[in-house]
Amino acid sequence: MSLLDRFICIMVKFFMIYWIVERDGDIVNLFEIVAQQSDQGKKVSAILRGQNPLAPSWVLQKALKNKDVKINGVKVSKDEKVQAGDHIRWYSLWKEPDFPVIFEDENILIINKPSGISSDQQSDGAMSIESWALSQEAYIVHRLDQQTSGLLVLAKNDVIKLAIEEAMANRTIITSYQCLVYGVPLSKHAILQAYLIKDAKRNEVRVTKSNSEFAKQIITEYDILEAKGDSSRLLITLHTGRTHQIRAHLAFSGYPILGDDKYGSRDANRLFKCKRLMLAATIMNFQTEGKLSYLKGRCFEVDAPF
Repeated sequence: MSLLDRFICIMVKFFMIYWIVERDGDIVNLFEIVAQQSDQGKKVSAILRGQNPLAPSWVLQKALKNKDVKINGVKVSKDEKVQAGDHIRWYSLWKEPDFPVIFEDENILIINKPSGISSDQQSDGAMSIESWALSQEAYIVHRLDQQTSGLLVLAKNDVIKLAIEEAMANRTIITSYQCLVYGVPLSKHAILQAYLIKDAKRNEVRVTKSNSEFAKQIITEYDILEAKGDSSRLLITLHTGRTHQIRAHLAFSGYPILGDDKYGSRDANRLFKCKRLMLAATIMNFQTEGKLSYLKGRCFEVDAPF
């Protein structure tokens, strides 16, 4: 890069920062996205919605209307198609909120994860629990599916991270879930047992009645909290923790979770107008020893957002 090119880059950055800080006397926030291969051909409006699930619709609509969205430095409309590798920048007075903190001390941080946020860090720079945790000098220990909301515990050091992992493996930290399902189970309480086979390449699982090669046993306990018409609210306690266990096991048992397009019933989702997964981790019960013994007997709870 020539000296002139470097000078131009510096000046562009200078004026961009000035515009961000001084426009109308308000601080304007910059959001950046790198389009992935899966984004090829999608409208920029759809990309913004998918990558910024915490942003209200009016915020994104206003940014597009005001031409505060740029692809590779060029202002675009909402119908502009995105190509893999495109750099998308958009500006807004809106600021992405922090996650609700339920409990915090020198060792752990318990948050209420919103639906639509991935647990793992994303290659395109989209907000995730892991990236947020790093900003808080904390470590992600366990995960919830992107569309599942609820309680997550983060560790503030390596020793506590190991202690939480051991506690979860030994089931001395017990998480319970609420969900809305299509149908009403015959029994008010039951412990379901089956076998699960994971297909890592397709990021999905299959449930069967009998054991087979590569299958792992799954045990899912439920209680009916409320039954109304053709739907039920269930409280779920896991006795095993497998990928997509609750979603796949309930669907296999004839009671798919509403809003689940992967394992559930799309007809039921349309009938109940569910556009997101009705599943949330609502209770976290500590029966821990060792480094976490001071939390033994503590129970943290949040309301299901549905």
